[in-house]
Amino acid sequence: MGVGPGDEKYLTPMAIEIIERSDVVIASKRAKDSLPKISGKLLELNASNLDRMVECALDLISEGKNVSFASTGDPCFSGLLKTLSRRGVDKSLMSIIPGISSFQLMAARLKINWDEIKAIVNFHDGVEESKKHLLVKTLYQGGDVVVLPNPISFLPQEIAKFLLANAIPSRTIAYVCERLGYREEKLVEGTLEELSKISFHPLSLLFIPSVRSASQPDIVRREVSDRLIERAEGIPFTKREIRAIATSKLELSPGDLAVDVGCGTGVVSLEMAMRVYPNGMVFAIDKEPLAVELTKRNKEKFNLSNLIRCINSDALEALDHLPEVDAIFVGGGGGKLEKIIEKARLKLRSGGRIVVNTILLESAASAIKKLSSPEFTDLDVTEICVAKGRKLEQGTMMLTQNPVTIVSARKC
Repeated sequence: MGVGPGDEKYLTPMAIEIIERSDVVIASKRAKDSLPKISGKLLELNASNLDRMVECALDLISEGKNVSFASTGDPCFSGLLKTLSRRGVDKSLMSIIPGISSFQLMAARLKINWDEIKAIVNFHDGVEESKKHLLVKTLYQGGDVVVLPNPISFLPQEIAKFLLANAIPSRTIAYVCERLGYREEKLVEGTLEELSKISFHPLSLLFIPSVRSASQPDIVRREVSDRLIERAEGIPFTKREIRAIATSKLELSPGDLAVDVGCGTGVVSLEMAMRVYPNGMVFAIDKEPLAVELTKRNKEKFNLSNLIRCINSDALEALDHLPEVDAIFVGGGGGKLEKIIEKARLKLRSGGRIVVNTILLESAASAIKKLSSPEFTDLDVTEICVAKGRKLEQGTMMLTQNPVTIVSARKC
């Protein structure tokens, strides 16, 4: 039975009736504080005696006794139902009395519709990398997220620091709801930067609205025509035929997070953004300020501003501050290709794709060497030679452009 978030006034009449009919009530110290006076036997539950209490309950049931487990909040929301099921308790032996959860109280206090929340990320059971990735990706995809912090090792302040370290903007507003349902209840609103400097109570929930404040563009899928791209002398530009093959090897899907290292004019970033539309994100990195400026102009021209984030920085430094991503395109290494590939490996999720474009044989050899390591699989090396027609008086002459080698692989 759910006994609510902590104050007896949130205990339902049905739960009170069950308590009165129970021969034995098993409750944690926190749950006991929510209970009215009990006529039957009360046993205290804690982390060290959980298995013993389950065995005791099953023995009592076999003797015909009514046994109740008091679950703080609601048993079906990060509550005792999961705990007992994992220990093999037959659900046919159970009757479940729902209670008011801290999640419901949070929605009521913040006046939000919790059926519209994109994701609930629960760190109660452990701080796993897959959950961290889900948190960051959901925020970048434009969804509101509720986070159940780990009360020992991943409290709201640590979560805020983690998000800042993974390129979620520091100005992002979030809400921490402390000790919901208690007299000491407190709601704290602040930016991630501000929340990262505050110590919060272990009984907290974190609500983070979407970091994508503007509505997504209504994109008509189209090819990125070379003639529409703003260019500048000395800034790399990947031609249409090459980028069509290179971006196809990234195997991007809607909602993916991707990186374009050495974005140049941003033309590959545009192609990638169209593939991750409507709720993905492309991080376009270049150390040249003019390249970043061109990328900004071109993304605005194609109505892709919300899907491309430009970063004027050295690639190795920029990658350090990005979240885990689904795909990485490397169009320029600046003499640091092997280091960039190694850094990219750390940022790629398992199964993520990396594609390296190169015109130098030495760079191709470096890429092949790095991507042949045990950390990668599905190595593919493709050389592309494109010839374009040129009209002469006598007819059409084909002029061959410089060959490009594309090296791609998947992270194990």
